Amino acid sequence: MLFVFTGIAGFVVIHLFDLVALKRIRFIKPVTWIIGVLLLIFATGSIAITATPYSWPDWVIVPGLVLLITSIASIVYTLFVNLPFSDTYIQAGIKDQLVTSGLYGLVRHPGLYPFAGLVLALVLIFPSTLMIAAAIIWLITDIALIVFQDRVVFPRMFSEYKHYQSRVPMLVPAMLIKEGFCKKLVSLRQENNKPYGRNNTMSKNVDLFKKGKNEELWQRCCGFIDLGIEDFMRVQRRLLLEQLQLLKKCELGRKVMKGAEPETVDEFKHLVP
Repeated sequence: MLFVFTGIAGFVVIHLFDLVALKRIRFIKPVTWIIGVLLLIFATGSIAITATPYSWPDWVIVPGLVLLITSIASIVYTLFVNLPFSDTYIQAGIKDQLVTSGLYGLVRHPGLYPFAGLVLALVLIFPSTLMIAAAIIWLITDIALIVFQDRVVFPRMFSEYKHYQSRVPMLVPAMLIKEGFCKKLVSLRQENNKPYGRNNTMSKNVDLFKKGKNEELWQRCCGFIDLGIEDFMRVQRRLLLEQLQLLKKCELGRKVMKGAEPETVDEFKHLVP
């Protein structure tokens, strides 16, 4: 069971990554994530080598390998493609940019599903009592840490997270079952492709009012009233960064900034007079 507890330690270290981001400790973010992943790999490899295997049919390994490759690819896409890699894993602190598009528009924690597929694949490829126990315990640990993230950590990291919680399910996409999976995917793509504008915003607000979704309407229009000073300033910094991105693309902005391309508010103060 020592290797099972080693895997649990790996999960804890990985989730310390969020607390390190909140503290804005430079260079520690990638180190924390790498150490946690290495602990999980070490625990998995040790169990696969030392545990007494079951005598399963050889053909079981084939779907196990397919599931393993698919799950790893899904994890890579969910955590490293759908999320901005540098801002999420390299840069110190957080960039106040909550990702709500792609898979994160379906559920708030889409990484759980490929991880569940990964541990199932490990059981199929390396069948043993210890591997089954590890898979169950690690999956429960991951769910528990996800709940902690969702309830404690992320609301502190992102000021818009409560609004995000109100409209996107945590793990089980119940609204997808009701509306149809394909229909929801199409609507999400259309929503993400809509140009931002006053008419679109007003139309959305009127629609919420007609449906009686007063809490969501309040969060959209007046939610800033409930924010503390730190959260309010975080929102203002995020809005300023969005404006900087727009300025880089226009001729007037390039003239004002004299060719500078600041990525943070501090860089903007330093580079632009």
